[in-house]
Amino acid sequence: MKQLRFLVIVMLFASCVFYTKAHSFSKKLDWVEHVGYREFDFKTDTFNVLKYEACNSGIFSATKAIQNAIDKCAENGGGVVYFPKGYYLTGSIYVKSNVHLYFHNDVVLLGSTELVDYPEIDTRVAGIEIKWPSALININNAKNVKISGEAEIQGRGRIFWAKFIYMKPIYQKENLKWIRDYDCKRPRMLVSNNSTNVKIQDITLKESPFWTVQILYSKQVTVDGISIDNFSKHYAPSTDGIDIDSSEKVLVQNCNVACMDDNFCLKAGRDADGLRVNKPCQYIVIRNNKTAEGSGLVVFGSETSGGIKYVYVSNMEANGTDTGIRFKSARTRGGVIENVYIENITMKNIPTVFEMSMNWNPKYSYCKLPEKYNGYPIPKRWKMLLQKVTPAEKGFCKLQNIYFKNITAEKCKRAFKVQGYKEYPVEGLSFDNVNIQAQTGGSIENARNWKMSDSKFEFEKENSLKQKNTSGIRVR
Repeated sequence: MKQLRFLVIVMLFASCVFYTKAHSFSKKLDWVEHVGYREFDFKTDTFNVLKYEACNSGIFSATKAIQNAIDKCAENGGGVVYFPKGYYLTGSIYVKSNVHLYFHNDVVLLGSTELVDYPEIDTRVAGIEIKWPSALININNAKNVKISGEAEIQGRGRIFWAKFIYMKPIYQKENLKWIRDYDCKRPRMLVSNNSTNVKIQDITLKESPFWTVQILYSKQVTVDGISIDNFSKHYAPSTDGIDIDSSEKVLVQNCNVACMDDNFCLKAGRDADGLRVNKPCQYIVIRNNKTAEGSGLVVFGSETSGGIKYVYVSNMEANGTDTGIRFKSARTRGGVIENVYIENITMKNIPTVFEMSMNWNPKYSYCKLPEKYNGYPIPKRWKMLLQKVTPAEKGFCKLQNIYFKNITAEKCKRAFKVQGYKEYPVEGLSFDNVNIQAQTGGSIENARNWKMSDSKFEFEKENSLKQKNTSGIRVR
């Protein structure tokens, strides 16, 4: 009887250990069910943009008519602004509180190619607060907003891409690579700024002039079932897919993204200005999404100043994306990336599976004014980027409590591209049931104390994983 009782106790203990391991994420993710849009009962009053004399042939601008419909809807206390089928040429429009922007399935919204049609506003772009052109669709200081319908939003970004490309040799010659993105003012396609309870659903966005969807200083936001296609035979610079920027309780799910920069990206401000604002990106769920072309399936940074924390990423697929899971920052960013849980990820045809670059893109990240400009007036945005972070230690971004579970990658070029700070190595990462097949191991520099369990790394080239200044890391 004693032996039987002992055996039962052992079995129960083993079961508890297994349960704890299998559910280690869930116990730390009680906040997940509280993210995203909360259902809101919009008024049923409908404001048809055609009744406000919007042109739906795509020939003449419909901007004023669309905005009139939105304004009347808001004055009514809310309702539905409806777009019947057709082509609508427009500049910036501004969606207000309690308004549901609803598109017929056969709607194409054509973004103006004239920068004057995107009035400048106070906002944040690429980590700093500056004056910048409005987006094509703007949700500013609003609450209870919905945008839905299987419409195509066409940014017609090629003229803006050409401007950026034209500036390249000039800025390279002048050693001004660090400011080119900020001097080349290009509209974003859809921005939720300082808004609460927003849902963006089912639309397709193509050829964004700059970032496609930016969730900025907002909370309780859901992006569900949208498609983004910015990939082009033409060079489409900085056409990020979905950027979640110093926002909280955000849910992004069931989306497909192909672009020519980061696909799904979390940001929290850059350098001195980001540290001044000090708003974290937190309580974020990204799940059930797919990526094709782009710079990263899921990317943290490089704008990390306010901190990125409490992030859950699951059930994601990447095929042909440049990088799988990517963390990037610099010696002037600061902040912390922590409590990140990534599981059930499938990748193939990926050049780099895991990237952690804490000294990312120095020519862009570190701003230095060429001597020839000393003594001359320079724009405010230049001054902001040139502002030093003091003390210097405040500029180091720290990675901690990062968990990877149930991740597979095949037909990949390299497994790792890791460069931590010598002063603050990349440490404390946990890999559970991670299986990677790659041509080479890649490189790990300035890292220590990674936990590996039930994981397997297979490299076509033996002994191809290069380690420098590491300890407590066994990849096999």
